[in-house]
Amino acid sequence: MPRALSNGMELEYDTFGDPSRPTVLLIMGLGTQMTAWRPEFCRAVAERGFHVVRYDNRDCGLSTFLDDCPTPDIRAVLAGDTSTVPYLIADMARDAVGLLDALGVEAAHVVGASMGGMIAQQFAIDHPDRVLSLCSIMSTTGARSVGKATSEALAALTAPPPGSREEAVELPRRPRTPRRHVERAGGPARRLGEFRALDHVVRDAGARFVPGWARLRVRSSRRPLHQRARNGLHSCPTPSP
Repeated sequence: MPRALSNGMELEYDTFGDPSRPTVLLIMGLGTQMTAWRPEFCRAVAERGFHVVRYDNRDCGLSTFLDDCPTPDIRAVLAGDTSTVPYLIADMARDAVGLLDALGVEAAHVVGASMGGMIAQQFAIDHPDRVLSLCSIMSTTGARSVGKATSEALAALTAPPPGSREEAVELPRRPRTPRRHVERAGGPARRLGEFRALDHVVRDAGARFVPGWARLRVRSSRRPLHQRARNGLHSCPTPSP
């Protein structure tokens, strides 16, 4: 797959369909590679008259890893202290804008899942002229009053990480990580889905497995997205070719 230089990062990306058609930009969530946007889904969207772009976020998959950055203090971040966070959601939104620039795309239908939905929202807030429509899937605004995980879900999401690909694939079968808790998390990472995607990731992209869940950077705005919107986020019409 090709790479593009964006905002100081090299982003691995993939495209489907005719580049002359309206672009749909797919942004995946925390620690999840673009291969979670299954090829059959991407092709189905492209067949409806769109140019589909999926990519690996920084610190994920085959895009640039910031290995020299310190690991954030997860508990401090959850408590509201983001002083250890090496970059913000806004930086990742700029990555997405830079990818569109590299592809010569003026504006796109922006679709984000989980943390990708937060990136998509920030994209719309900071770069409204680059957004044709916005679709935020199983995501949240960053407001503490919405999308709050249960204590059980937080325990599952912050449990000691697997040390190998084999352990990661085996993790969903362990009784200590109840499926219902993870599915109810409402936070930036849906651990079971990400681990189940590993087989697809290795098969589709030959991507590396990164030992240690803590190496996945916590991307956080210093203020919730709902407080950063200048004019608010409004519903957008259904995209059409």
